[in-house]
Amino acid sequence: EAIDAYEGAIALNPKDIKAWTSLGHVYISLDRYDEAVRAYQQALRLDKSDPEIWTSIGDAWMEERRFDEALAAYEQAVGLNHSDAAAWAGKGQALSSLNRNGEGLAAYEISISIDPGYAAAWVGKGDCLAGLGRFVEADTAYEVALQLDPKISGAWAGKSRNLAEMGDPEKALMSINLALLSDINNTALVVQKAKVLGEMGRNNEAITFLDEALAANNNSLQLLNEKARRLVD
Repeated sequence: EAIDAYEGAIALNPKDIKAWTSLGHVYISLDRYDEAVRAYQQALRLDKSDPEIWTSIGDAWMEERRFDEALAAYEQAVGLNHSDAAAWAGKGQALSSLNRNGEGLAAYEISISIDPGYAAAWVGKGDCLAGLGRFVEADTAYEVALQLDPKISGAWAGKSRNLAEMGDPEKALMSINLALLSDINNTALVVQKAKVLGEMGRNNEAITFLDEALAANNNSLQLLNEKARRLVD
């Protein structure tokens, strides 16, 4: 219904930037990312100077794992508004996803300097630090994120990865369970828990857990691939 409403508004006024942008947001909420990008691009044809639209395009490309395109969009956003904490955090995430963790860390630092209460930026900072092997500093960043938002699943997941790297699988399992409490349907978190269980020699539990997740999402390649790895192990 929302799509029909915005398309109706656009039919009446094809130059309605707000309608094009709102249509993109609806597509994002429905996981229809390519269509979201097309709607945002229509908005940008009318006004290329809106940094929020560039940030939204970056977010859509991130969901599609098109990290180079996402990075380019976020760079447009921060070029237009150097004080946009969300755009800097998006740039950090894109750089981290491209394994450019040093540059990603710098982007997250700028985001945090603009908005020290931005929990997601602290999680991203932790992820970059972990990617650089600076696990103690990463854990500190995750702790700050959790102080700001105790339910932010990315911080618990980051702590879990850190603890696994540092040879403490029991605490790693506790942390990933806390992440799942906040985001039970997150496939990446399910896979991460299965990996932790596998590393603890509890492969049967890992397979059972994956089967439960597959019962709700039997088309997930991530879950199927992880189950195959657990069966081989």
